[in-house]
Amino acid sequence: LVMFNRPVVVFRSSLLGASPKARVDRARFSINEALNQGGKLAVSVKNNPEGQLLMIDERLAFVVTAGDVDPLRQEDAKAVAAKALRSLQQIIAETREARDLHSLLLALGYSAIATVVFSLLLWVVARVRLWLDKVLVSRLSDRVNNLKIGGTQIVEGQHFVSFLQRLLIALRWLLVLLLTYEWLSFVLSFFPYTRAWGERLNEYLLNVVGVILHSIVGAIPGLGVALAIFMLARVFIGFLGRFFERMVRAGTSISWLSRETMPTTRRLFSIGIWLFAVAMAYPYLPGAETDAFKGLSVLLGVMVSLGASSIVGQGAAGLILTYTSTIRQGEYVRIGEHEGTVVKMGMFTTTIRTGLGE
Repeated sequence: LVMFNRPVVVFRSSLLGASPKARVDRARFSINEALNQGGKLAVSVKNNPEGQLLMIDERLAFVVTAGDVDPLRQEDAKAVAAKALRSLQQIIAETREARDLHSLLLALGYSAIATVVFSLLLWVVARVRLWLDKVLVSRLSDRVNNLKIGGTQIVEGQHFVSFLQRLLIALRWLLVLLLTYEWLSFVLSFFPYTRAWGERLNEYLLNVVGVILHSIVGAIPGLGVALAIFMLARVFIGFLGRFFERMVRAGTSISWLSRETMPTTRRLFSIGIWLFAVAMAYPYLPGAETDAFKGLSVLLGVMVSLGASSIVGQGAAGLILTYTSTIRQGEYVRIGEHEGTVVKMGMFTTTIRTGLGE
């Protein structure tokens, strides 16, 4: 049952042979008849074996039965009737307001003022966008042109200016849409017949903003924990690196830690710590529990597994050469058809310099 664009009650069961649709038609007729006759239009609820009777000036409007209660909600027929009573009282008040010429003139006046303010805000948004385009974009483009590394410009000024202009246009249209949305809901709220639409528009926008803010606030603790894990990993990596350097300078007797293997060992420990930190921080990242995030993680894992098999084999071979001391930096070796002095050893490559300087 909807009156004046406001939902009053939902009929879910038949009553005395009348279907829910017939009950809605009968209730709408009774309410309209009571509104046309006028009077005090006092709404009340009376208890009856058939259910809760909604009365308007001692005249029956409709009946709320136990079968009309939503099974998904923890409420009874009395609670449903109480909500319907409040809705009927609001509908009666708005009906009287709609028939009052003074109220309608006030609504038209407020709507005109709101429209003027809305037009001024649109003009301000347009002027601010032009000012930012002239002042901010020109200053930032000059600074971007001076950002160079080794004589090479990092970002081309023309592309940067074009990007900023498009960004400002997008922000302007976003503000225009938000202002239009608010102006529409504000104007609709002045008139009794459309007030329910304006309230729904405001509630929807507030719900969207609330969901966004709730998601942001809810993600802050998880991001804080993940950040703390990564910071601890960074500190521990620095501590281990300095520890390995001190052991090498002190001439440690550990076979796998020498001056030649120390860089590789340090790198391996760093990779292991970072992998452990990522595994620990993963559950705290926003969206980590969603199916999309999990599916993307599985896809990346499969891609790395299929595409990096040869790289893993080469890395293992490099580690074997490093830790078994088969060859060392500075030694003269023959590898296949090439011979020369080892100048550099890594996980994936070993560099030698031949007698010809190659």
